[in-house]
Amino acid sequence: MLRTALVPDFPTTAGRLSETLTGFVFDFGEFGFHHDENIDFKDKARRALEGVRAYNLISPDKLAIHLVHRASRVDINIEVFVEHTKDLVRLGLIAAGPKTPATAFSLPQNKPYYDRMRGIDLDEARNMKGKIQTLKTELVEVTTELEQLTIDQASKEAEKKSAEDAAKAAEQAAKEAPAHATTSAAPAVQESHEDEMTCLAKQILGG
Repeated sequence: MLRTALVPDFPTTAGRLSETLTGFVFDFGEFGFHHDENIDFKDKARRALEGVRAYNLISPDKLAIHLVHRASRVDINIEVFVEHTKDLVRLGLIAAGPKTPATAFSLPQNKPYYDRMRGIDLDEARNMKGKIQTLKTELVEVTTELEQLTIDQASKEAEKKSAEDAAKAAEQAAKEAPAHATTSAAPAVQESHEDEMTCLAKQILGG
């Protein structure tokens, strides 16, 4: 169901995003990113998660019941459970605080999780920074670092090109210098030869 709902907005990554979002919700905040998934995919996961409420795939009451039962079954750390529930409150996905459904407390082992879920201050939970915001901040920082690296690389390439151009100009100037000197000297030699001829003519003519 989630994969189908994601296809219109994320046609090429809907399947993997569906796995990532499901893992986040039911594995208590674990995104389960693969090592080869880049920041573009992680940003898609963040945006998909922030918009998943609109798909109405599961009611907040039902998710609360499922989460309490799963927490009890896997014996998740109670504080991890509470922080994750607050994340889901911020996303508008779960009924917690006074809205926690009584049916979430159906087994004795559920009671610690049920009590903590029911004790969550909803206003406080909505205003706290959670894993979604942390991921968003990390993505912004990584993107900024990559942009700076790109700028630095472009600057280095520009400096390298400038140095190469200067070296080529110097080499060309060195090649042209002897030829220019020879050309400049030619008129002087010709002028000297003409002076000698004039003197000789005067001597012959008795001038």
